[in-house]
Amino acid sequence: MKDYVIALSGEAGQGLNTIGDMLALSLFRNGYCIFTDKSYHSRIRGGEYVYRIRISESPLHSMRQEFDLIVSLSKNTTLSQLEYFHDGTTLVFDSDSDRVTQEDVDFRLNVKDFPFKSIAKEAGEPRAQNVVALGAILSLFKVKKEISSRLIEEVFSGKEEVIKPNLEALKKGYDLPLSIEVPDFDVQKHDYFLMNGTEGTGLGAIAAGCRFLAAYPMTPGTGVMTFLAANAEKHGIVVEQAEDEIAAVNMVIGGAFAGARSLVTTSGGGFALMQEGVSLAAMTETPLVIVDAQRPAPATGLPTRTAQEDLLFVVNAGHGEFPKYVVAPRTPKDAFELTEKAFFIADKYQIPAIILLTESLVDSSATVEAPIHKDELLERFIVEGDEGYRRFQITDDGISPRAVPGGKALVRVDSDEHD
Repeated sequence: MKDYVIALSGEAGQGLNTIGDMLALSLFRNGYCIFTDKSYHSRIRGGEYVYRIRISESPLHSMRQEFDLIVSLSKNTTLSQLEYFHDGTTLVFDSDSDRVTQEDVDFRLNVKDFPFKSIAKEAGEPRAQNVVALGAILSLFKVKKEISSRLIEEVFSGKEEVIKPNLEALKKGYDLPLSIEVPDFDVQKHDYFLMNGTEGTGLGAIAAGCRFLAAYPMTPGTGVMTFLAANAEKHGIVVEQAEDEIAAVNMVIGGAFAGARSLVTTSGGGFALMQEGVSLAAMTETPLVIVDAQRPAPATGLPTRTAQEDLLFVVNAGHGEFPKYVVAPRTPKDAFELTEKAFFIADKYQIPAIILLTESLVDSSATVEAPIHKDELLERFIVEGDEGYRRFQITDDGISPRAVPGGKALVRVDSDEHD
């Protein structure tokens, strides 16, 4: 398989995330299949930030470690990535900044330097050095200029004073003579989607009919919360930022008791605080859907690194013995389909359903086939109770009839023993 790996190297605060997303989306809209990932520190400014994009003609499911092209906006960050260089790696850096030279490395380096900052100043926006680099890379891969121009207008919509100089910076970047040899990709129009795990999970919740989300922000689980908040008005979702994870899980139990498909998002440390809530949902037989976007290490852990170490903890979550549904998506498409299924399973069996994500999944974008929505997963299993309704009635299949307040039945749930 022909592929090519581009890395954008710099520091937090240099706009690499925005430019990386724009580069990835421009390549995707031009017909390329891509896979992206990010490595960054837990800080607003400074620290190493590397955004990688792997390009091919067909869908990709992982990142190749070695860089073929690295665009450097920070010498220190670039030097920290030397293990991912190979003899054919091309380094493009800003000649207006501290540069990486052949003396800094012990292997052959193909160096290209351009005055990105000076060019950005000529365009009227000194901070647009990354947009100049964006144009240069897109030109290298023969991406139509109108695709990236339209994307800049989308990203900076409503900021005319920003759009014009950035478009000029993009144009000047397209005109730069990179003269780098890249594979001749046969790119064609396709029907794939480009999404990351956050978007897949959020869209799956929307497709499942989620109407209430409560959460306390905890990276890397916050992305699902903010995605649903951004789409809340359009899809009729109430989003509540709780004062802590204990409050969040109890709010969601209340939402489900009232009849709304409800979701709580968190990471491992927050999920640890939710244990009594998980057991409460199990005892009251209330559907509960939780997203646990895992982070490595005990206690506060490492919010910007990836791990899968919550599995045993989640499978055994909550005091007492009770059934639960635990699922770990592999791809953004999986995240959509399994999130939708989690709501269905929680409703059907009146149990906690827990979706295990990782930082690598939520932050990595991939070209995927369109997720499959199933209308049958919208079934709610809610009954219209009457005056003789018993919430915890013994049944042949072990699932008691579930009614919600507001109907003819008096609906009461009990966290003590009940019959």
